[in-house]
Amino acid sequence: MARPKEFEVAEVLLKARAVFAAQGYNGTSIDDLVRATGLMRGSIYQAFGSKRNLFLLQLAEAANDFKKTEVNLDILTVALMDLASHDKEIRLMCQAIVGQNSASFSKILGKNLIAKMKEK
Repeated sequence: MARPKEFEVAEVLLKARAVFAAQGYNGTSIDDLVRATGLMRGSIYQAFGSKRNLFLLQLAEAANDFKKTEVNLDILTVALMDLASHDKEIRLMCQAIVGQNSASFSKILGKNLIAKMKEK
């Protein structure tokens, strides 16, 4: 019999989002997520299936309210830099987010992309 979840999914998502935003998708390991969330590796896989699925949840949530936080803009930036070129589902999500927003948003996103590239 499986034990019931003993964590708040929303809290785990917030902690994981901060790690992805700071380190990028490729720079984030499952061990990083374990440390940040306080969950065991098996709990992360059981709850979310994979690192990619956990990131997809971040991107979907960011798409709904990206304007509210800089971290959400960073998640979109990470998706574009690390995944969109080779992951069709993520590329389509990014295109939809950018397409639904104004030219001023695209300008902000472009500046964020350039800043992140300079960090690497």
